[in-house]
Amino acid sequence: SGDARDLTLHAALLRWLESSVIVASVQYRLSPEWKFPAAVDDAMTAATWLFRNAEKVGGDPENFSVAGYDAGGTLAAVLHQQAYKLGIEIKATAIFAPLLRFGATTRSYIDFSATGAPPFDLSLWRWRCYCTDEDAWDPKCCPLEIIEHKSLHGCNLSPVVMTTHRYDPFRDEGLRYAQFLSHIGVEVEHMDLRGSHTFALIADTHGAKRAAKHFETLVVGAKNRETPQVKNETTASLQSSAHPGPIDDTKAAKACKS
Repeated sequence: SGDARDLTLHAALLRWLESSVIVASVQYRLSPEWKFPAAVDDAMTAATWLFRNAEKVGGDPENFSVAGYDAGGTLAAVLHQQAYKLGIEIKATAIFAPLLRFGATTRSYIDFSATGAPPFDLSLWRWRCYCTDEDAWDPKCCPLEIIEHKSLHGCNLSPVVMTTHRYDPFRDEGLRYAQFLSHIGVEVEHMDLRGSHTFALIADTHGAKRAAKHFETLVVGAKNRETPQVKNETTASLQSSAHPGPIDDTKAAKACKS
């Protein structure tokens, strides 16, 4: 479709955008037919191509942003971490209701796996379809593992707008990741919205509007951060198909400042 608002999966967010932006809706290989790192490879390949060819589609590589919801939010978090290795300068990143950690080890899984969606068994099944136990230690597979690795995939990370949902089994890992990003100096606009995981931004129209508007502010505001007069912004949108404690990551913080 020529109108981004016609994209069904993201209509709940895209309908609120008012600025002139170019949205590239990126499809990627899905599990279980294609396990990790297929989806990550596709996301990085697409983002790299879009960044390098932004002007060919009427965009501006100096105002390139990334967004994703659900599994797409996971890939957006990976791109946010890996951008410097790819030679991509991301101006803003939106990470909506992401899956960030393998397994079901947080309190929110216990509290909301019965009442929220997806249920406990389905959440584990999805991870088993996507990756192996060994893969789960790789931050490109599970972005939250960047904390345990005591390392960063690049510095000067772009500002982030991120959502978690109060009755979402994945809520605690999202809260911990937002806390980590803020801890190392990343500008984070975190919103803990109503609802559970599935259809949360569709049911909560007020929350969806807030999230979209915050991201739009970052994208449009990117014009005035480091770049001169620009054309259109380019956004790559990735489609999806125990409570957090204090973070001790001084090595990562020092690495980012050095």
